[in-house]
Amino acid sequence: MTTGPERFDAWCGRAVLALLLTLWVGATWLFSAWEIWWFWPFAGIVFAATGLLALRLLTNAVLGSDRLAFNRFAALLLLAYLPFLVYALIRAIQADVFQDAERSLLLHVTPVMLAGTVMLGTTPPAQRRITNILGLNIALIGLYGIVNHFVFHNARVLWVPGFPDYQLGHYRATGTYFCPDHFAGLMELGLGLALAALLARSVPRRTRLAAVGVAAIALAGIVLSKSRGAGAVTLALLTLALWLAPSRLPSGRRWLWRTGGMALLASVVAIVVLAGGSYVQRFKEYPWRQFTLSDRFQMSAAGLRAWNEARVIGIGPGMHPNIWWHVAASGDGDRAKGIWPTRLNDTFHSYYVHDDWVQLLEEYGVAGVVLFLAAIGTVTAVLLNARRRQLRRWREESPELEPEADRLVLGALFALFAMGIHSIGDFNLQLPATTWLLGGLVGLALAAVARDYQEERGHRRRHGRSA
Repeated sequence: MTTGPERFDAWCGRAVLALLLTLWVGATWLFSAWEIWWFWPFAGIVFAATGLLALRLLTNAVLGSDRLAFNRFAALLLLAYLPFLVYALIRAIQADVFQDAERSLLLHVTPVMLAGTVMLGTTPPAQRRITNILGLNIALIGLYGIVNHFVFHNARVLWVPGFPDYQLGHYRATGTYFCPDHFAGLMELGLGLALAALLARSVPRRTRLAAVGVAAIALAGIVLSKSRGAGAVTLALLTLALWLAPSRLPSGRRWLWRTGGMALLASVVAIVVLAGGSYVQRFKEYPWRQFTLSDRFQMSAAGLRAWNEARVIGIGPGMHPNIWWHVAASGDGDRAKGIWPTRLNDTFHSYYVHDDWVQLLEEYGVAGVVLFLAAIGTVTAVLLNARRRQLRRWREESPELEPEADRLVLGALFALFAMGIHSIGDFNLQLPATTWLLGGLVGLALAAVARDYQEERGHRRRHGRSA
């Protein structure tokens, strides 16, 4: 017969799962929680889910259960990110623009909270269901974007009028995001999840078939968005997938498959380029030979000019849009000599740098970038090491210690890879829903890594005793 604390613990577990799914599905459908009236309710859900996890930890302390005990990888996640988060908190407190600094801080804190909540507050079967639901949700958003593109020419984003500037010259799919590039960024995450399912060892056949559908929808969404950055990321993702696909094979056959796969991909790209079309035309229209005159380059250059004022600690979280008019003009003007800057950049306002890495450097300085890279580098190294262990077992034909663990690890690695590249030319990680989804995928993968590591240690001890 279950006791009161046990019933309360079970209720909290179900509530945490419901809150997490509400966050990921709701935020991606409701404009990426971009506006403040969407951002705060969903941020509240993150805090509610983490609060319920804390109650579960207290309840389990009373019950004497270690189901939710901190494992070494949960502790590693927190320890890796803690220096950067403490630094970000201090800089946010010191910032001159409280609300913008607060949002910037939360976009760093909440993904880590989500990753920890997923690791400690959900079960392995629930984590596999979460991954399936996330892939299905992205596919549904992709389908909506495709229908909205062909039927309504993206005039609206759900019930809200879209930005007509994005439809000038080329109709560009926007899905549930206002910007086609950010919609394409979400599709990249869907493509990464699909590729992970196709490359994993222990995924059921029906999941693989579903992954083919998700990949097709994600690719269609990216093509219809006509995002140049997403096109480059998609090519990089497919190249990485082709490189990883034969990893379990012997060395000779592995390189043969890789060579053939790369040749096939290159042929497909060549055919697409030769066939032309509006997507290819949009690539050709970009001022590649005058790249330094493009808006994106000018915004990054302005961000670096601002960073020069405080190289070590940065100008402060959320400061970029507030300092824009002070650094917008190119730095070749001279007030004393009456020389105007070559580029005034006074025809637009840069709310974000369109380069997450430059904005991180601008606002948090070298110290912030080093701490952030240490954190994300630690997590990536853990995932890569887990992938190597999984491949070793595959080559040795050893049984998989946990079903679909390799799928979760690959999904997170593909997501980090995609966002790391696309963030060079855009600000996908300033989109709350995309950032929260990325944090969730990393949390799912780390949870699988923790169990995989524990199972492998247990297997070795049992094998050692039997020997």
